[in-house]
Amino acid sequence: MDRFSLIPFDERYLKVPFEWMEFSYLKFMETVDPEKLRDWYLSKKAEDKKNEIYEEELQSYMPEFQKAQYTDEQIEGIMQAFRDTKYNG
Repeated sequence: MDRFSLIPFDERYLKVPFEWMEFSYLKFMETVDPEKLRDWYLSKKAEDKKNEIYEEELQSYMPEFQKAQYTDEQIEGIMQAFRDTKYNG
């Protein structure tokens, strides 16, 4: 927790002049196509939604594992195996 700040604006940015941050942002926006940013955002949002649905589906299997009397460590291992096959396979 000592690395993260609880305030929304991190202290390390207080040392950077506002003008430099504004300049950096404007330079970034000049070099990046806004349509590509929009497409990236929409694809990321769709991917997050798919992952959320998949996690909900995995959680629906939890009662079955508990009926089979698996330990919590075994259940977590099985869930992690499912996640690994989805993301890597």
